[in-house]
Amino acid sequence: GRIPLLKVFFYLLAQCAGSSCGSALAYACVSDNIRSQFFAFTPNAEITLWQGVLVEALLTFNLIFTAMGATDAKRRPVFMPGLPVGMAIGVGIMAAGTYTGATMNPIVALGPAVITGNFKDHWVYWVGPYSGGMLGYGTYTLLMHISNKYGQKKKLEPVEPEEIESA
Repeated sequence: GRIPLLKVFFYLLAQCAGSSCGSALAYACVSDNIRSQFFAFTPNAEITLWQGVLVEALLTFNLIFTAMGATDAKRRPVFMPGLPVGMAIGVGIMAAGTYTGATMNPIVALGPAVITGNFKDHWVYWVGPYSGGMLGYGTYTLLMHISNKYGQKKKLEPVEPEEIESA
């Protein structure tokens, strides 16, 4: 709702071009023996494609939910909002990188696929993150609506440094 649909289309187009150009540049800057190790993201053979979708959806759900909570202007400000977002990304990569590559963003998977020409099972990297992202956004929005409507309204009082020291 906040960004016009035409602008969304051009953002998406620019991101796709940027991902492809970035991958092409990375591919061009390395020697031939390293180029042979340049692969597109594909789910691990030990999981099914739908498990790959679920992994990507859960990772993206966590990322979007965390990002919304850390940057929500209607809540108490978070000291360093990039920290919880970065932690969500790092934990996601450590937890699931071996299963799907933990892209959490279809554009991340697009560039290597374009450069290698390997789009096998590429749909996993679109369905998973988009469904997880929408669920993360919807869940956060719903929980904040419920909290605002039924939660206790406490006014946060500023704490003076002397009060902290005496406690």
